[in-house]
Amino acid sequence: MNQLIIEYKTQDPIRSLVENALHKEERMLEMGIKHTAELLKRYEEKYNIPSKVFFEKMENGEMGDDFDFIGWAGEYEILQRLKQKLKNLMEIKICS
Repeated sequence: MNQLIIEYKTQDPIRSLVENALHKEERMLEMGIKHTAELLKRYEEKYNIPSKVFFEKMENGEMGDDFDFIGWAGEYEILQRLKQKLKNLMEIKICS
């Protein structure tokens, strides 16, 4: 487990500031996930294939280098990164 210790000199409520910042980041990640998932859904409907299956085929060189496919693969990778960041963020515990 990693720990981060924040020291501050003022009597301002730093805990609520950090909690609010983390909550805002959570909302931003959730919005990004929702937006990216909507983009992926369009590709899935257009090509009638789930993104996960498409991405596996793309990585194996089975899909070619069509501009749509490159964009689709990029969006899929973005979604995976956003989900991982949200997972990591949700594991943060603020201790007193």
